[in-house]
Amino acid sequence: MLDWLEYHGTTPSEHQLHLRQKLWQHANQRYRHSELPIEWRASEHANLEALLKILNTDDANEALLAVEVNRQLGAFDVALRMLDSINVPLPLDLVTQVVDRIEAEDRRVFRVDLSTGIAHANSQ
Repeated sequence: MLDWLEYHGTTPSEHQLHLRQKLWQHANQRYRHSELPIEWRASEHANLEALLKILNTDDANEALLAVEVNRQLGAFDVALRMLDSINVPLPLDLVTQVVDRIEAEDRRVFRVDLSTGIAHANSQ
């Protein structure tokens, strides 16, 4: 995947977006069940930076991905601003958990527990 991205990485595409997301998910596996702080390898950090550049933040799903990438990279202010700018209803549990981790400056991988209703991101 990295070879393909190195060769085709200058031209954003759905295929590139998919591969970059899969590489991020694969990198997250090291930290998924760990209390250890995330320490990205140079190639993983570069992948996340490239992923941020091709995400369409006008789309709520991709904007949420960008929030998470920024949070995991430690760009907490950017992540919070992006979360606040999403103008579609979001599950309250999702918003609460993400905001809690941003405010705690927690970069760790976590599983979202969705059990309550819908809230608007801007209401936080």
